[in-house]
Amino acid sequence: MKEQKSGCIFNTSTMSSKVGLPNRLPYVASIAAVNGLTYNIARELGPFNIRCNAILPGAVNNERGMGVVAKVAEEKGVPIEEFLE
Repeated sequence: MKEQKSGCIFNTSTMSSKVGLPNRLPYVASIAAVNGLTYNIARELGPFNIRCNAILPGAVNNERGMGVVAKVAEEKGVPIEEFLE
């Protein structure tokens, strides 16, 4: 990419790295590292016209994602429907 002076790098992260998840320290810390890596690569490779971005999706509407949402709602003491709103 440096030789051709163009390119694009996409990393996958998560909003958990910005808001935190109780009892998920290793996961959140590793994803926060992905964000730092992405930022630093962008700074280093930007002069070569190479973009580097991270996508930070939020909750995903699947079994695992809804399980996480339900757990957080329970920890906050609110019904899941209210939490989802």
